[in-house]
Amino acid sequence: MTDDLRQAGISAVFAGSSFDGLSRGIAGAVVFHAPYCDESAGVYVKWTPSQELMRQVIRPEGPDPRALALGSATQEAMNTALLGILRAAGWEASHYSNSVTGESYLKVLKTFSAG
Repeated sequence: MTDDLRQAGISAVFAGSSFDGLSRGIAGAVVFHAPYCDESAGVYVKWTPSQELMRQVIRPEGPDPRALALGSATQEAMNTALLGILRAAGWEASHYSNSVTGESYLKVLKTFSAG
């Protein structure tokens, strides 16, 4: 899956388990697995913005409104793009919202067979 994203020109890394402390300093598509025993178990893809954008959003004096708008628009656009790329590569994926953190991910369910 990570290779498929890279082949499409997307910066992508596999970050291991969600227990490993995801994507510190990584910008782009982060692929990880959640090793739980409930319906949240599975493989996910998360778009992560640049550290520069994140610093502008979480600065002590409050978020820069332009950075907040840019981050939100980018998150929405990249989730749509990543979903299309994964489906074109043969992966079955859907939007997933983490009820604890409020973050949006793509949950990869399986690959479909070509025949």
